[in-house]
Amino acid sequence: MSEPPAHATVVAPDASLLSPWFPGYEIEALVAVGRMGAVYRARQLSLDRPVAIKIMAQELSSDEVYCRSFEIEAKAMARLSHPNLVGVYDFGITGGMLYLIMEFVPGRSLLESTRGVPLAQEEVVRLITSIAAGLAHAHEHGVVHRDVRPSNVLLDAQAKPKLGDFGLSHPTGPGFTTTGQLSRYSAPEVMTRPAAADQRADVFSIGVMIHELLTGRHPVEDPRPASSIIDCDPRFDAVIQRATNAMPELRHPHLSALIGELQAILTDPRVTTTARAAHAAAAPVVVMAKQAHPAKRGTIGTIALSLAAAIVGALVYKHFDRTASAPQAHSTATPSAADQGGPAGRSTAIPSAPSVWKLDFDPPPVVSTAAQEPGASPAIDPAETFLVPPAKAIPVVPKFDVAAFLNEARSMMHTRARPLVDGYRDELRGNVWTFEKSMQFAVSKLPKGRNEKGALVAACIRDIRSRGNRIPDRLDAGLADIADIDGYHTDAFGRQKKIDLQLRLSLDRLAESYTVGIRKQIERLRKEDDPAAVNQLQLEIERVRDDEDRFMILMLGGEPDDETDAADWE
Repeated sequence: MSEPPAHATVVAPDASLLSPWFPGYEIEALVAVGRMGAVYRARQLSLDRPVAIKIMAQELSSDEVYCRSFEIEAKAMARLSHPNLVGVYDFGITGGMLYLIMEFVPGRSLLESTRGVPLAQEEVVRLITSIAAGLAHAHEHGVVHRDVRPSNVLLDAQAKPKLGDFGLSHPTGPGFTTTGQLSRYSAPEVMTRPAAADQRADVFSIGVMIHELLTGRHPVEDPRPASSIIDCDPRFDAVIQRATNAMPELRHPHLSALIGELQAILTDPRVTTTARAAHAAAAPVVVMAKQAHPAKRGTIGTIALSLAAAIVGALVYKHFDRTASAPQAHSTATPSAADQGGPAGRSTAIPSAPSVWKLDFDPPPVVSTAAQEPGASPAIDPAETFLVPPAKAIPVVPKFDVAAFLNEARSMMHTRARPLVDGYRDELRGNVWTFEKSMQFAVSKLPKGRNEKGALVAACIRDIRSRGNRIPDRLDAGLADIADIDGYHTDAFGRQKKIDLQLRLSLDRLAESYTVGIRKQIERLRKEDDPAAVNQLQLEIERVRDDEDRFMILMLGGEPDDETDAADWE
């Protein structure tokens, strides 16, 4: 299980500094820092009970529109009382800080407790039906959560789940303004039509979680049916497919319907092993789980396009894996489209080429950019590493279509790199957002000329966003005389370099798979006596090996041989 990194870092006040603002509570320790605030463990002195105090981020606390929305939300949440929901006791604003007093749940989140480990289907049903029951209670009181995900579910000492963090919750009716940040568990309509999102948006998120808890993988990472990934009842596939349909009207109309289907799987074990195997061989379920924010994913497209690309990529890999393992007939006849590694009816090799080319790219594990520590070395199989002899100029036209092979290989790598690249772009946007807020704060402290400097800041940010959210190494001279601006720029530029490094390290395994696949093709071409093609493929390996940015630029959709693109990374 993994989740995209937060856009901005919340600076949590020290617990000792909060005590004067909360005289009725003994604040004991900071326990968590999230995307929208910080949570502290405290004790309510009047009732002698443990509580959690959530302090919202300063940007939210100073937003009048958000504060009004927060009040509506807090009152709606206070009406909820369910064993699988974190209780809300009080809310308010003190010392300029918006806060929420909640039930304290000792234990870890579902995300921390599972961490990609598949759970038994009985345990998945127990957890999901409990979470869904709490959500159904919220829906009955007119509250839609809209941000259900593993990190928002806490497990108490008895492993009973409690859903909390209604930071994006949406009370039904007028007067509420949607604010917050979306996750890749969010339904498509939450991004495209947030005000119209109803309880079926939570059904979608629950469907994504079922797949992930059963398989240990998010549907974006592996969109196949759950029963094709792990030995589970294939009826789960139908539940997941319905719950995660892109069209809300085709999902379960309410969570009680989904709960009933899950419970029937355990109480009615009518599915035989033969039926399960047949179901597992069915076509992949179309799960719309790849989220794209309205402003966050403009370069990628809508959620439907993103996940469709991931599914197509999975099918392409499956096809090439199958063709790679099939015995090849030695013949000088022109190969069929299927033998050439392409879809039926479409030739992917030049007609005159007698060679059959295949892609043998082993799928490496997708590593989160947030989880990769800068400086860590990726694990590499020594058996697969060797130096490729320098390419020699061979004045012979290759019989093999090298360009088509490399394009297909890069396309496959793009599909596997998409979760990493999406997270990377999210972090760049978040870094620019933080930089913009810092500069606006600096301008607000100027004794005069605030309008003029504010316009320069706005123009600077527009330019940065037009360049792919990349902050330059120096600012325009007109901004240099703003107090503290240099420090803010240095911090933002340093964060950008760290984000770049994290992506490069996370892509190392994919780059290794890319070059290993090319080496395998080189061995085939050597047997077929095509030295010109071998030379060109060896040159590609050398470029990836010698230029640490080349593969990263390829995965970001750039052309590393283009001087303009390369200059952006200097």
